[in-house]
Amino acid sequence: LDRLDVDFEEEEQPEAFDPRKLQPVEYIQPVGRGEQAFSIIVSVVVLTWLAIFVSRSGFSGVDGPNFFTNPVIEQYLALIGISMITSIVVDIVLLWKGRWTLGTRLAKIGADLFALVVLGLLLQGSSAWLAEAGVVGYLDWLPHLAELPVDSQLAGMSIFRIVFAVAFIITFIEIIVQVFRIIQGRVRSQRAEVVSYGNL
Repeated sequence: LDRLDVDFEEEEQPEAFDPRKLQPVEYIQPVGRGEQAFSIIVSVVVLTWLAIFVSRSGFSGVDGPNFFTNPVIEQYLALIGISMITSIVVDIVLLWKGRWTLGTRLAKIGADLFALVVLGLLLQGSSAWLAEAGVVGYLDWLPHLAELPVDSQLAGMSIFRIVFAVAFIITFIEIIVQVFRIIQGRVRSQRAEVVSYGNL
């Protein structure tokens, strides 16, 4: 341009470089592929178990077609299935992308929140069923375990309530962790921006 003596008009002058207009630096965290693969396997196993539960109308015993039913699971079966499928889809997307982003973290939080609601309904329903049977505390049935038959619905419902409670706590902790990771990623990105601008 200098050789050809090109004279730019005022409005054609290039804009001065402003580092503050650059895209924000994103803190990248890779996805634990083993963790996501394990989550998918667990979800598929639970879905398979639900399909068997539906086909046999209860939990199968050795000597009969079923030894006890779970009316709470039957009531919320559709929601459980939707929750598990949603979780599988999110985990597959995470495996495909290979890294956490704000979108994938929000999707994971959304799936976990839905699962938390479903687990809350299962926990509430199980507690209501057991309260009608005279079992209020989580471990009230243990002293009578030796007296209960193997196919006792009371023992089964009590065990499932404990399982739902543990799953509820784990899911809640996972949501807290995801929120913390989002905040951590934002803070690290802002620090990276400050360092970059300082170097400039």
